[in-house]
Amino acid sequence: MRKIISGRRGGSEGFMMTIDTRRVSPTGGNSGPLQFCFPIRTGTDANGASVYPVNFEVDWGDGTTSFIDSTNFATNRLHNYPAQSNYTITAKGSVAGFNFWNMQDLSASNLYDACKLISIEQWGDLIMTRGAPAGTGPQSGQCFRSCVNLSTITATDIPTWGDDKASRAMFSQCANLSSITNLNNWYMNGTIHPVFNYIPNLYSMFNGCTSLQYQGGSQNIDLSLWDVTNVSIMHRMFQNCDKFN
Repeated sequence: MRKIISGRRGGSEGFMMTIDTRRVSPTGGNSGPLQFCFPIRTGTDANGASVYPVNFEVDWGDGTTSFIDSTNFATNRLHNYPAQSNYTITAKGSVAGFNFWNMQDLSASNLYDACKLISIEQWGDLIMTRGAPAGTGPQSGQCFRSCVNLSTITATDIPTWGDDKASRAMFSQCANLSSITNLNNWYMNGTIHPVFNYIPNLYSMFNGCTSLQYQGGSQNIDLSLWDVTNVSIMHRMFQNCDKFN
């Protein structure tokens, strides 16, 4: 169930992001300069396959597509490109279990490609949750944490929250993220879930976003429409946001 509010929720259209295959992590663990690993850790969302099944199509931005589900994720999440370049990836369907930070645990042969994400153009079908089971961190979440080259989010729709940890440390340590379009219309007073209406956990959501300043173009970020009446966990939400006004 998805509640439609001002700004239009994601869904019915693909999640779109742009990557640069040439970006590499200084600590390693990433795929090669002709590759990208879609951040699906186990093929299962932490809320369970009966709640959020993993079953979607990926257009890799080079004229090829793949289907990813719980049976083939280990092979189909890794794509080989013909050239080192920027590519806009579109994922349509039930895009759950998505989490860059969870991929940092390489014990399951996961490839940590957070460094390759440079922009997000549309939230679309992505269900924001805590990610896959047994992900990095005590409660996971942290979906885009340490995507250090993510600079802009130009999506005019808004994210669909899938559980109470979805927004926890969501963009923590995204030091180059400077602009988030339509942030003022994000729904912050409760998450949307098929069974429960969770209260969002905003702990450390933008911690370390030292460049965050704009809400599209040159407009300073405006959060006047945020209703946080029911939110109780907000500590460190904007810690180290040096340019945030």
